[in-house]
Amino acid sequence: MTTGWSMARGHVGAWRGTVLLSVMLALAAAVTARAQVSEPGASRQLFDTVCVACHTIGGGARIGPDLAGVTERRSAEWLRSFIRDPQQMRDSGDPVAAANLAQFGVPMPNLGLSEAQVEGLIGHLGGAAPAAAVRPRQFLPTLALAVLAAAGITLIALLFGRKHTETGA
Repeated sequence: MTTGWSMARGHVGAWRGTVLLSVMLALAAAVTARAQVSEPGASRQLFDTVCVACHTIGGGARIGPDLAGVTERRSAEWLRSFIRDPQQMRDSGDPVAAANLAQFGVPMPNLGLSEAQVEGLIGHLGGAAPAAAVRPRQFLPTLALAVLAAAGITLIALLFGRKHTETGA
């Protein structure tokens, strides 16, 4: 037999579990976001993950140019613009972007990197100092969606869920 008290206790238990899950998701997203920017070696890891298929630093040209000394040949602003949106640089008629495309025949894709990641890559290439440890804004919408999804699922479960109990008689 199900009593009102046991149903209420079941709902409170489900609510507590969902709140705990939401807090754990929020903490995991915050730790991941901070680790991606402030972790020592994160810029090198990003280069090794995203750039190394086409570029080296002192190892010769691959699909794209060797990036050894690129921070001496190009300004930090040019590097920021090109890494952030290489297609826009080509469309604007930038002579270096056009020459790279003509020489290598493969356009650099837009990698969708955050500002902190772009600054980190430039720092790794030997240019500007790496960006300060900040929480990238791109993770805040993900965190907000996770919390809203958990709250929505909880409300749906509380409104429509039923607890079935069997009693031995």
